[in-house]
Amino acid sequence: MARAWDSFQPQCRLPELRRFNDYSSKGYYLMKNDAPDAPGFSPPPSIKKPKKPPLEKEVEARLRDRIKAAGGVSWKFVSPNNRGVSDRVALINGRTIYIEVKRDGGKMSALQKSFAEKITINGGEYALVEGMQGVDDFIKTIRDEAQWWHTHVQPLRELLTSFNFSIKFK
Repeated sequence: MARAWDSFQPQCRLPELRRFNDYSSKGYYLMKNDAPDAPGFSPPPSIKKPKKPPLEKEVEARLRDRIKAAGGVSWKFVSPNNRGVSDRVALINGRTIYIEVKRDGGKMSALQKSFAEKITINGGEYALVEGMQGVDDFIKTIRDEAQWWHTHVQPLRELLTSFNFSIKFK
């Protein structure tokens, strides 16, 4: 049974629509004469989404890769009975560093702050790395400190060990 609207034919010609590559994933169509560079053009709000900061797992993956590239190793630190422990333990240039990874804008919990305090009180090294830029800054700091160690401290250490000190206690 045919309905009246099944055989509807428009009386006027519909404007031609064109799909732009920029918005093809969103399925957004513009009029043929509209162009993204035309004055007053702005995509609808559903398309202009601000870029979200990377997830913590993405920041952690970058940190792992950068530590490996710097000649160090890092392990995922999981302690089932202890909440608040750091995300990674890294061994770089003879240093053991406990690393907490956060995405941009992430905050440490009270347990994580307590863990960081315990590590530093007992003479350990603890680092908080926030976001992708934080990873790059952390690796740069580690490399700079390693370079300083090898140019200033290592030669002094070798000089002192070349003397054959024998200390006798009474």
